[in-house]
Amino acid sequence: MEPIHVVLILVVIAFSWKIFTILRHPEISKSNKRMALSVFIISLISFAIALYFAG
Repeated sequence: MEPIHVVLILVVIAFSWKIFTILRHPEISKSNKRMALSVFIISLISFAIALYFAG
């Protein structure tokens, strides 16, 4: 496994944990949760593109 793949996997894991903690807090509004989820999905798409061009 290439070092770039390891870094990207670690970043995805960190983002996943952060989105999990954001979605669990009831005091965060629904629109902010939706925005966090959309940023997470856009990040996943960006990482998939980066992995495609790195490989």
